[in-house]
Amino acid sequence: MGVWQRLIVPGVALIVLSLDQFTKALVRKYIPLGESWAPLEPVGKFFTFTHVTNRGIAFGLLPQWGDYFLYLGVGVILAILLYQHRLDEGSCLLRLSLGFQLGGALGNLLDRVRYGYVMDFIDFKVWPVFNVADSAITIGALLLVYYFLFEKSD
Repeated sequence: MGVWQRLIVPGVALIVLSLDQFTKALVRKYIPLGESWAPLEPVGKFFTFTHVTNRGIAFGLLPQWGDYFLYLGVGVILAILLYQHRLDEGSCLLRLSLGFQLGGALGNLLDRVRYGYVMDFIDFKVWPVFNVADSAITIGALLLVYYFLFEKSD
């Protein structure tokens, strides 16, 4: 297997983690907790950056289980790290999927360890507020579904 293939998972994860933490730092610095900012006023009815915290899982569900999600995040990260070494050559889409999921899991885990909650800020008004890490986890999951439906050759 080529060296570049081995770098897909950690490389994508590092990019996702960096983007997630950078955007959250900007929101912490410029948008007070509970406040919103519309980058373009006409778009503000449909999209804003809204600084909120989330102690639960996706969409703020089960906030009383916050500590369990910390441990679940650690488990997911370890599973991805162990599994990626067992992948065959040529499974680039699968590696890309795992990289997105790993980066997202690391971003949200880092928040839980540092602050006791996950910070969310992308607000489309018709959907619960989310962040870059959540987006990466979703993209990774969709890529994984696509891989198993259309590309896996077992």
